[in-house]
This record gives sequence, structure tokens and C-alpha cells, in this order.
Amino acid sequence: MSTDDYHPFIPQPPGVKIAGPTPRAHALARTQSPRAKGLFANWERMFAEPFRGITTGGHVIPDLYAPRPEGAPTQAMIEAVHALLALMSPGQKKVSCFPVGSQQWRRWQNTELYVED
Repeated sequence: MSTDDYHPFIPQPPGVKIAGPTPRAHALARTQSPRAKGLFANWERMFAEPFRGITTGGHVIPDLYAPRPEGAPTQAMIEAVHALLALMSPGQKKVSCFPVGSQQWRRWQNTELYVED
């Protein structure tokens, strides 16, 4: 992709809503809005409940994402993960790697999709 392909999608002043000098500062500032605080408080309440599965109207859809072969380049993905892990410090690995059954996976979200209008 060339710069001409994506530049039209980058907001320019006055449409830019950057709320800090770094990505971390921006995210922290955005999470202080009443809207974000309410959203994250609701997520915390849901996180405290046991995971039952993906639901529609409160009814679990069994085997919605059952593991099955999809033809993905598994070996190349494993090699890429090993290469990335080799570059990380022990501290970086600790905050980046979780067991498959970890509750931490339920905390993932893309803040900007929910905090921004």
C-alpha cells in the first residue's frame, strides 16, 4: 500500500482527536470520559461472571467456533511467534503471553472502537 492509498483516511486538523503525546497517554485520557467509564464498568461486571460461551439473547450457541483445519500456514505462524518471543525480555513475555484458558483473553477489546464516536 502506498501513502496515496491510506492518506485520505487519516484525520487532519481540526478532525484529529489525539488526547496525549503517546498512544498510552491517549488511551488513558480517553478512558476517563463518563461514557468510557460506564462501558468499562459494565465490562468489569460481566468479566466477574463465569464465561458460558458466545450468546445471542442470552442463549449460548454451542460449538460456534469449534477448532477445525482451515488451511492456515501453521508452521510459519509458529516460527513467527518463536522469533517474536526470542526478541522479548522476560518482563515483556510476562505481560504478553497467557495460557489458552486464561481469563485475561476475555479482557481484550479495541478501546478506540468503543470510546470514540
